[in-house]
Amino acid sequence: MNEEESLIAELKAKHGKVYTITIPLDEDDETKVLTYHLRKPSLQDRKMIEKTLFGPNSDKAVFVAYNLLRVGGDDVKELEKYEDAQISANMAITEFMQVQRAIIKKN
Repeated sequence: MNEEESLIAELKAKHGKVYTITIPLDEDDETKVLTYHLRKPSLQDRKMIEKTLFGPNSDKAVFVAYNLLRVGGDDVKELEKYEDAQISANMAITEFMQVQRAIIKKN
C-alpha cells in the first residue's frame, strides 16, 4: 500500500466514504493540481452551504463547502490564488453535492 492509499484508508476509517477532487492549476502541466479529500455532506452541511449560496456572498459558497467537508489534502486558501481553479472547484462541488433523484411512478 502506497502513502496515498494509506492516507485514504485512514480517512475512510475516520469519516466513512471519502471522495477525492483534483483541480488542475495549469493546463500545460498536469502535475500542478490541488487535491481535496472530502467527506459526504450531512443535511446540516448542505443547509449551511445552500444558505451561503443563496445569500449576498454566493461566490464564497465554494470555499464554505470545501472548508466544511475537507478531511485531507491541500489547504483551501490555496484555491483563492487561482480564478480558473475556483471555477473548476465550483463545478466539482456542484456535481458532488447532487443526490440521487427520487423515482416518481404513476400507477
